[in-house]
Amino acid sequence: MMEEHGDGAKAVWLNEYGWDAAPEDMPRDKLIWQRVTDDQQADWVPEGITWMRRNWPWLGVASIWYFRQNGDIPPDAPEYYFRMVDLEFTPRKVYLSVQKDATAQQLALPGTYGEMEAPIVAFGPWERIGDVRATDGQYITSKSASASIELRFFGSDVDLLLPKDPGHGLLYMEVDGRPAKGPGIQQDRSGKSMIDLETLRDIDRVSIVSGLGNSRPQAEHRLRLTLGSNSAFALDGVVIGYHRAYLRFILVSLLGLLGIGGALQLMRRPW
Repeated sequence: MMEEHGDGAKAVWLNEYGWDAAPEDMPRDKLIWQRVTDDQQADWVPEGITWMRRNWPWLGVASIWYFRQNGDIPPDAPEYYFRMVDLEFTPRKVYLSVQKDATAQQLALPGTYGEMEAPIVAFGPWERIGDVRATDGQYITSKSASASIELRFFGSDVDLLLPKDPGHGLLYMEVDGRPAKGPGIQQDRSGKSMIDLETLRDIDRVSIVSGLGNSRPQAEHRLRLTLGSNSAFALDGVVIGYHRAYLRFILVSLLGLLGIGGALQLMRRPW
């Protein structure tokens, strides 16, 4: 219906999402929302959010009902058991499962991520700019010195997705606390890695990290982008890639085969 009326790109927010983990002895006439066990509540809440992400692209926010009440709801009321933490802030199973799910989303696996997705964490003032040419119809930008973006990822390569005007000045970058290495990246006198944003104008994708799997395969990495003084930067998203380095494996295999061949040759020699 929304698509028929031109609202296919308009986000819909879902309020009071959740399951009621009322006790078994709760009178049936009070179970307005039926009841589930604590384990089912803990499983279904994050699983439902995952399902919504995959099947409802028009959904903007799903608000879980509820985190904690202030004491107005008595234990004999069914809505008492929607809570994620008790009155004294003791976490329930549903809180722990949602916490685990949210933490996992902050690690970017190989794939493409928009500028506002969970793995991308922005520090400092950033402004959203609407642009139909952007990946998700918008991008983020900042002109504040020391404004930064942090990304935890699993992979060997990172590309930045950029709007038509990516900004000006310098963008500094570190990977796992060390200067980043990649195409177009330079180093200043202090050894910090940076890129001149003017060189990226009209470029919609730039590689800033490559080949991490060569020395640190299958590891979690942390990328940090920091804006230099008198600079401005705009980001449309990131692409995480993973390419294993097979050279070491091939060399080790060849050495192993040579060793086996040498041993067999020695076994054939008469003594």
